[in-house]
Amino acid sequence: MAMLCEPAAPAQHEGKESTSSGSDSSGSEAALGARKEQVLKKRTKRRLVKYLARMEGQAEEDGLTFLEQAAIGLKVRRQYTKDLQAFLDDAARARLPLVTDGQTDEALVKYFNKEYLAGSQAHLGNRVMAAFLDRWPEFGRLGKRKTPRAWRALKGWRRLTPGKSRKAHALPVWAAIAW
Repeated sequence: MAMLCEPAAPAQHEGKESTSSGSDSSGSEAALGARKEQVLKKRTKRRLVKYLARMEGQAEEDGLTFLEQAAIGLKVRRQYTKDLQAFLDDAARARLPLVTDGQTDEALVKYFNKEYLAGSQAHLGNRVMAAFLDRWPEFGRLGKRKTPRAWRALKGWRRLTPGKSRKAHALPVWAAIAW
């Protein structure tokens, strides 16, 4: 694990004064600092202009801030909403409460098993889990709530339904391409 640390400060020689033969870079450093500040101000202004209208138009949906909402694109967010709603509807039909971690874990496992038996591919489970974690990040890897059986069921689902690739072309097709 890499640790972040502060860059080492340049060594300062106490009691030594700069001689006329040495280069004095304090003027150029000040100019560089002023230029950097100017660039940052322009960048900040562009960001404000670009995103201020969007920030005002969007109320914090589901308690997510602007940056948390920006982590996922609009199309993906729509798909997540649809997938999560399908899971929540299924849990409501089966009368499975989603109050405790164990109940939530059980509801996810039952949903994954149902979808697997219906013939769905494992990417559906991946999307449901991603949508679930997007909506409730406390269930994530670093969160304080856990769903170990759901992760295990998803792993089994992936193992039993490997990804599909395109069908191979017949030998005469490859011969025609090579010819």
